[in-house]
Amino acid sequence: MDNYEVLLFISRGSFGKVYKVKSKLTNNIHALKKIDLNMTDKYQKESIITELKILAFHDNPYLLGVTDIFVENSELHIITPFANRIDIGNYIKQYNKKHLKINEMKIWKILCQMLLSIDYLHNYSIIHRD
Repeated sequence: MDNYEVLLFISRGSFGKVYKVKSKLTNNIHALKKIDLNMTDKYQKESIITELKILAFHDNPYLLGVTDIFVENSELHIITPFANRIDIGNYIKQYNKKHLKINEMKIWKILCQMLLSIDYLHNYSIIHRD
């Protein structure tokens, strides 16, 4: 973690915690997912490896990539580009709270991107757990 400065805790996921971090080398903003390897069973470790394969080796503009991976203090650290936008669930909730409708073209655009990313994964026999 010498190369990154933690800026903000973002959330707790199914396998670990997610932070907003800044690279000390480039000043770029990234997301850091920390996974405690001591707390994972065999199935979870296999799922983590699958996730890493997806992040590290895909070539799809609608899937998040990986910038760095390392283990420190029995924790797996996965550095990815920081996604400025919120997830689709919270995006919909924001519109619902304001009693607004999402533009139909925006819905089609989001749906097409999701379908293209799922199609890409399924072409490689990958079922993404999220």
